[in-house]
Amino acid sequence: MKKIVSSLIVFGFAYVGVINAQSDIRKVDFKNFTYEPYCLGEDVQKIKVENGEFFKETEEDGYTDRFYFGVTVDGYGDVDGDGKDEAVISSICNTGKMKLLSRQSVIRAERDNFPKVLFIR
Repeated sequence: MKKIVSSLIVFGFAYVGVINAQSDIRKVDFKNFTYEPYCLGEDVQKIKVENGEFFKETEEDGYTDRFYFGVTVDGYGDVDGDGKDEAVISSICNTGKMKLLSRQSVIRAERDNFPKVLFIR
């Protein structure tokens, strides 16, 4: 089965993963996916979310720096009226430095089920 590497940039978050070209958007496992959260600043790093969460603690100059990134799949449905289901995904990024970002995205499969972001709020 053909595989496609996908990358979605969503207001500071990038979704990166491998999807089977024969599958539909419902088969993309967004809760176990590799992301590039730009909320960390200029040093973009790939992180692997497992069961919808990633958490890391780092000791820095006498304090503990915490980073959390979480993803939920809110549902699926024909959001844009084209007869095909889209995924509604929420993500949250907390750098532990008084920076908390939350986004909701509508994502659909396009050519060969390559995910495309349709709407973000």
